[in-house]
Order: sequence, then C-alpha cells, then structure tokens
Amino acid sequence: MVTADTIDNIQRKIELKTIDVQFLRPISNEDLNKIKAINGVEYIEKINEHVRLHFDGAPYTSYGILLNLISEGFKVMSFAPQTMGLEDYYISIVGDERGVR
Repeated sequence: MVTADTIDNIQRKIELKTIDVQFLRPISNEDLNKIKAINGVEYIEKINEHVRLHFDGAPYTSYGILLNLISEGFKVMSFAPQTMGLEDYYISIVGDERGVR
C-alpha cells in the first residue's frame, strides 16, 4: 500500500471532528432531537451514557455548540473534543483503498 499527501492535508484530516459530551441525566429521544437541531451539529451518536457530536472541526463551531447546549438547559458534565489518532487515520486510508467504509 502506498499513499501520499502533504502534511497540511493529513493534519486537516486528523483535526477535531467530534465532541464527546456527557450529561448529568440520561438523554431522551426528545433531547437527541433538540441536540440534532443545534447549529453546527452534523450528526450525533448515542454511545452508552454519552453522546458523540460530529461537526466541521472549527473552534468557533465547538464553542457555539457548547453555548447552545447550555442555553437549551442541558446540564453538561463533560465536553471533550476528540481528534483522530494516527492509527485511526491509517485504518481510514486502508479502508478507503479497499473500498470499505
């Protein structure tokens, strides 16, 4: 397998793209719909007791999402932007080259 790209492009691909959010109380389906409607949230995943928000990776978008969650009355216990590690990046390349994804 051979792949090539510039360092800048690789860095853009492994930038922040998700935020893991944990709330003080369980999230209902109604809550999930409210979160989906927040400007900047592309889609969400409910993973056990937390929610993973997918967004464009821009710092101001992340900031706006947090402000909107709080203004909507959500009691945010943790708000942790996540980056893609090099291993995850490698797996994404291998999957793309094999037509998997």
